[in-house]
Amino acid sequence: MAKKTTIFVIEDEEILVNTLREFLTSKGYLVEIARNGAEALKMLPSVRPDLILLDIVLPEVNGVTFLKEIQKDGSEFKDNLVLVLTNLPGDLDSFKAMGVNADGYFVKANTKLEELEKAIKAILSKK
Repeated sequence: MAKKTTIFVIEDEEILVNTLREFLTSKGYLVEIARNGAEALKMLPSVRPDLILLDIVLPEVNGVTFLKEIQKDGSEFKDNLVLVLTNLPGDLDSFKAMGVNADGYFVKANTKLEELEKAIKAILSKK
């Protein structure tokens, strides 16, 4: 039996967490959840996700700090695939200016679940 693709959702909005869990699970993904950046950093070694779906505005450790931590030299998670899903305006170039990288940037209010799934499939197909 093939291993299910694991998506690590790092999000603090309960309604969105539940929506993403239900939607992604229905599409055949294994979904792990962390509700803040500090919890996500602790869980990462055991979750070992194929893709991280990351909010930026998080309690304790924000998304940018989380990315800086996992993308620093020597990190075993440096090359993890990351899609940013936030309500902050911005784009991938603004992330690069902060010294971090992401594979996609989506504004929650403007993104349909189907668009997100299409981006997930496209990014995972490049892996």
